[in-house]
Amino acid sequence: MKAGFAQSVITPPLPVQLAGHRGPRIASSVGDDLFTKAVVLSDRDTLYAIVSNDLIWLPRRFVRRVRDLISRSAAVRPENVMIACTHTHSGPDTLDWYAFAPPVPDWWLEWLAQTIASTVYRALQDMRDCTLRRGQAAFPFAVNRRRPVEGRIYREPHEQGPTDQRLSVIAFAAGDRDLGGIVHAGMHPVILGADSHVVSGDWCGVATAELGARRGGTWLFLNGAAGDNNPRIWSGNNSYDAMRDVGCAVADCAESALASASPLAVETIESRTTDGRFGERPHPYLSVEQRRRADEEGGLHVESQTIRLGALPIVAMGGECLFDTARAIETAVGDCLVVSYANDYVGYLPTPDQYREGGYEPAASMLGAEGAEAYLAAAIANARAMQGIERA
Repeated sequence: MKAGFAQSVITPPLPVQLAGHRGPRIASSVGDDLFTKAVVLSDRDTLYAIVSNDLIWLPRRFVRRVRDLISRSAAVRPENVMIACTHTHSGPDTLDWYAFAPPVPDWWLEWLAQTIASTVYRALQDMRDCTLRRGQAAFPFAVNRRRPVEGRIYREPHEQGPTDQRLSVIAFAAGDRDLGGIVHAGMHPVILGADSHVVSGDWCGVATAELGARRGGTWLFLNGAAGDNNPRIWSGNNSYDAMRDVGCAVADCAESALASASPLAVETIESRTTDGRFGERPHPYLSVEQRRRADEEGGLHVESQTIRLGALPIVAMGGECLFDTARAIETAVGDCLVVSYANDYVGYLPTPDQYREGGYEPAASMLGAEGAEAYLAAAIANARAMQGIERA
């Protein structure tokens, strides 16, 4: 197979409202630049692209615009493009969250779309024959944040709650040199909290930049079951240095994963997408976006996508998977990487049990309980069909 990598800076001009916490939070400085990073893949004559953006989220219509640009400039079919976000809470608001702050200007969003497409085009020009290897290491940095107390769920550290303690790396190499790769783990990028006024990719941006500085190449981050997994040092006022320390420790984990990595055979690549309308309910703070979607499409349409590298499915979900959501996909599909914040953002994606339990995550979703269950079932069916798994 062939692969090519590229990256571009997408740091917005200051001042800008930072997204991810309630209340005014105008960026006063840039701690580290935000990036869009792309890998373009080919198994024969068909091209595929995976893009990771140091942004909190991107709406469905923006993804459609970027896919159209990519199809025209880089000849990658729209259904073969995955556009994911790392979910940093220290980047610009790209979904009109805040009524008190002006939205990101249209000219900047168009520049962003053009820059992402240009980055994919540059990755296409860099394609070369490569081999893949995959490794995994322990990821001990997260804590569950759904704490049950007397029949209610509080958004507080819950040491007994589940966390995904795995970090996976897929490395692409030409000869003995790494071209770059994909780092996958599940944890909110919120070490820089509501008191921070610094633009940053947070711990995952630092980790991939550090990995590139150590090993060369371009490294994309894809976030997993981060919906109810926060950093252990999320509470309190954390310094930029504390965030960098975690990012560098995550880079250490990635290097451990690479040290024990095994070859990943990829003779073929395939992409499969399902798109449907699902039952919704009002989102508590993304009402502008939800109304816009209703006007444009007459309801809440959400996509799920699976890109299969050899035998390894990468399942892209248009919201925030909780640990149990990702585990349900893995149980049904088998070994796979579940990616949150991909191709869309409709809020959290809890399981039916979590809707019944209540708490912040079920409340902060555009999907109603039945809609979320149907969306999860559709995503699982799509991935299972790609794997050739018969319906149970």
